[in-house]
Amino acid sequence: MDRHMINPYSTITKLRKYNASQIKTRNTIERAFGLLKKRPVLRFTIRTKMETIQDILLATTILNTI
Repeated sequence: MDRHMINPYSTITKLRKYNASQIKTRNTIERAFGLLKKRPVLRFTIRTKMETIQDILLATTILNTI
């Protein structure tokens, strides 16, 4: 593995706990983006200002949780 990559299975207990936490967090974030991509406005590349994109992401996240 490259030196900047995290070893997913370490023998050290603290690193195992950290890796498990990181995997769980990454899976949650990937699921959230998967749900957001189902929204028509986010299916394709958004070509607009960064501030507008932030507003769009916030609005779709709020609508997804309602």
